[in-house]
Amino acid sequence: MEPHKIIPSIDINDIPILSLGAKDYFIKAHKFAYHYYYDVIEKIASTRFNQLSPEYFFREYIWVVYTSGFSAKAVSRFYDKLTTTYGNYSELSKESLDSIMPRIKPICNNKQKANSVFRTSKILNDAIAKFGWETYRNKYLSSTSSLTSLPHIGPITCFHLARNIGLLDSVKPDLHLVRAAKYWGYSNCEEMCKDVQPEGMPLGIVDLILWYSLSSFGSSPIQKSK
Repeated sequence: MEPHKIIPSIDINDIPILSLGAKDYFIKAHKFAYHYYYDVIEKIASTRFNQLSPEYFFREYIWVVYTSGFSAKAVSRFYDKLTTTYGNYSELSKESLDSIMPRIKPICNNKQKANSVFRTSKILNDAIAKFGWETYRNKYLSSTSSLTSLPHIGPITCFHLARNIGLLDSVKPDLHLVRAAKYWGYSNCEEMCKDVQPEGMPLGIVDLILWYSLSSFGSSPIQKSK
């Protein structure tokens, strides 16, 4: 997960400016992101898919589902309570949606997302019982295309989930990044990330740094340029 924090006022000279161009913007975005989100970036950068546990996967899945079409800043405020309330995927899978909703509704009243989490808990529990976790993970969760078989994971959110579970060459075509790529004249988000990518840094971390900056400082200059 990549939560948003309350950022204190920063020097205007340290704010990334879109008119600088992609490469110079990234330099300032990198400085901003590593100053305020170093712990988050390092956690995601050090996530290894082949060491992924089902509990870790399930928490990241819940994060991706709830931030889909919703502000990460808002989800950050209730995510810990949400995951605690859902509990372990195995125990959750033994319940019903009707029994889950009364305790989830006060946290976030979105039955469709709650249903997706519930269905995925059953998928995980059944698949692990049938194949074992490592076999299931490596065969059915190891690519963006395979992740789309899970409820509420589509052609955009699959890149988000992939990056967060250790598939670090995944670039999510987030709205902010799509706007930035278009503004700077790139054909897509991946091309943009590759162009500003420092040596040795995974594309998913380049994506994350740009996202933190763009989502923190907004995209109004991009919208005004249309």
